Amino acid sequence: MTNYQTDIVAWANEQARLVFWSICLVLMLCTPYAAYAEYAWDLLKQPTFKTIYLKTLGTKAKVKWLAKLSGPSSPNTQRMVGTLTYQFAHTCKPHACGTDHLALAYHADSKRLYLKLTQETGVQWLGEPSAEMKLALDSYDAGDK
Repeated sequence: MTNYQTDIVAWANEQARLVFWSICLVLMLCTPYAAYAEYAWDLLKQPTFKTIYLKTLGTKAKVKWLAKLSGPSSPNTQRMVGTLTYQFAHTCKPHACGTDHLALAYHADSKRLYLKLTQETGVQWLGEPSAEMKLALDSYDAGDK
């Protein structure tokens, strides 16, 4: 093989690597972020979720730890309820996790959001969850993560 042919092969290999990594980058950037958020607060980075969440909270959106989901959080999980796979998240009020905490179930495609808000004053269900969803949120909130 001549030097010229060797140079052409090296150039072609370099171009192939460049195309490969460009495709990888495009695929990473085009993957929908809404597909999964690692922690509760990550969900708020999704504009659609944030709008639905604050609307579902209603007047509770004025409570800082709820509005920002800023308390301690365990990693989100996915589980089936009925025929849909929901993303479940949990967080609690800083320094009051034993009394004030939130469990949520979110289905991005249908834009369904259900909340179980536990505070010292009792439990509130937001988003009108079905009996089946209430059981799933209860189980999740009780530590079955």
